[in-house]
Amino acid sequence: MKVLQVVHDSTIFGMGGSEIYTESLARELSREHDVRLFFTIPDDGGTEKFLEGNYKGIPYWALKKNPLVHDNPFDEYSRWAEKKFIQVIKKFKPNIIHFQHLMNLSLSLPLVAKKAGIPCCFTLHDYWLLCPLTIFLNSEMNICNSCSIAQCVDCTQKQIGYYPLSSEGVWPLRIVKRSVKRILNLKKRATAYFRLGIWRTYWVRKIFKSVNIFIAPSQFLQKRFIMDGLPPQKITFIRHGFDKIMFEGITRTSSPTLRFAFIGSMRAHKGINVLIDAFNRIEGLHELRMYGRISPSVKEDLYKRIKNHHILIMGELKDEDKRKVFADIDVLIVPSIWYENCQIVIHEAFMAKIPVITSNIGGMAELVKDGEGGVTFPVGDAEKLADKIKMFINDIHLRDHLASNIPEVKSMEIHAAEITKLYYSITRSSG
Repeated sequence: MKVLQVVHDSTIFGMGGSEIYTESLARELSREHDVRLFFTIPDDGGTEKFLEGNYKGIPYWALKKNPLVHDNPFDEYSRWAEKKFIQVIKKFKPNIIHFQHLMNLSLSLPLVAKKAGIPCCFTLHDYWLLCPLTIFLNSEMNICNSCSIAQCVDCTQKQIGYYPLSSEGVWPLRIVKRSVKRILNLKKRATAYFRLGIWRTYWVRKIFKSVNIFIAPSQFLQKRFIMDGLPPQKITFIRHGFDKIMFEGITRTSSPTLRFAFIGSMRAHKGINVLIDAFNRIEGLHELRMYGRISPSVKEDLYKRIKNHHILIMGELKDEDKRKVFADIDVLIVPSIWYENCQIVIHEAFMAKIPVITSNIGGMAELVKDGEGGVTFPVGDAEKLADKIKMFINDIHLRDHLASNIPEVKSMEIHAAEITKLYYSITRSSG
């Protein structure tokens, strides 16, 4: 079978969850099928290029283009990306197209596949089709459940880029400038209403109709998409699979104190501030090691927040270092404040037999149940998170007890077999 995997980025240039999953799945599928990748390469220089290459044995086509920006509210559609996608389809002639993400590509690609008569499926890694900012957090970093056009416009106001009303010069000139800016801002707001309420909604509904079946890696995400208009018969729940070789036979090193860890993006929606506020309450020599890519400005802000000198910012964790780092972790903390879907790092902790403390929402609450692989705490509550950390400190047997009840993680081999079965089901029903 000839399979085209479509994703917004790749592990060649980025290390997000959907990119890691796509490469791992493509590699496993390529054992029996002809698999190719189609993705973008971020380029702030404005030079559009169409590249063809091979990455670790998997052929790919890549669009080098500027990343998605909200200053141009309609650039979720790209005629150039569409043309290149058509070229790839004509050249490769895939039996099925598996969409992983469309960000920075074009909302029209599933419609192109349907028009070409090629069946397709779509794995939903986040909520981008429902939320322009993908994570259902409003501008104050609170969970948004309204799904109203007005709320979406308010949430994206920073990205849209309204003109500041303050102006310089003599007062008559300031009044004129302020009036012009108000008119331009009204135009921007009206454009945002049209884009989010009509234009984007139109494309999402078209995608819902064009894709044969959607794959939800968490039951929470499945229910959320059904709630927002995706027909129940068009979405199926299939948990991700993972490459388990890296963690086979891993042995935890000993330590007189507990070593807690955070692994992920050092950004607000990952709950990093909640975690620091919680660990500032912890006494003793127990450490919190935070791994992840971080900008100098964010690093400076975090150091200002840190009061406990046993909180350590370790920097980015590379694949070749994972086995050693996980051997030196006693408890992993996943404090995200948004509805995470199917977090890779939780599965990695499970494969390394490390219990997890995590927020009690979304896909996180599906993976970690109190007493089964870890414990949960109320999302965003630093005091309650500190209480859970103290539970491990005060009960020397808790870590090992929870580690012994960690659920089995599905291998990528088994998962690829499930996906292959789905491919054949789709192609047969479409034929």
